[in-house]
Amino acid sequence: MKYILIISMVLLRALNAQSQENIVLPLNHDPTLKIQNGTYIKDIDNIYLPYLGNWETQWEGKKMTITIQKNTKQLLTFPNGDYYYEDYLIIKFRVIDLATQLEFANTYAISNLKDAKIRSISTGKYNQLSFLYMDPDLCNNSGKIKLIRNLGNPNELFYQYRFDEFWMPDNCPYLTQAEIPIYIPTVNVTLTKQ
Repeated sequence: MKYILIISMVLLRALNAQSQENIVLPLNHDPTLKIQNGTYIKDIDNIYLPYLGNWETQWEGKKMTITIQKNTKQLLTFPNGDYYYEDYLIIKFRVIDLATQLEFANTYAISNLKDAKIRSISTGKYNQLSFLYMDPDLCNNSGKIKLIRNLGNPNELFYQYRFDEFWMPDNCPYLTQAEIPIYIPTVNVTLTKQ
């Protein structure tokens, strides 16, 4: 009898662990919901689809070309041991001076997804996505980017940038965040699909 009880407990524990690995939530799930270890936050409704591809904009004598790509079932881990899987977007970008063709920034060579400087962080509401911009090469300067779909024209995205809270690293050669160069637009622009 004791042997049967022990086997039952082992099987129950294994089934419970397996069921945690099979929880799938949509991207726009209730944000107050506690995410269990092994959960997969999946783009079930193809929310990311209209954003994917190559886009371009010009502003203040510069041109930015971006590629938005989807990464599926990526493992996210935390220092306390928690983990889950998530579909998310990254943006690779290239910024040049229109007059001289001088290249200010180019992240197309990044192959490790964790090194991407722009990554989706939430789906938001009303046909928009939010991204985090963080540049470790420029004192971890950071900001939030919002891409809003133009429902009247599927070949346009409205881009908005907002500076994020910033803590100056000790080894940063700049005195203030305002002095740190930022090569992506910090003004509202329209991205056009290429």
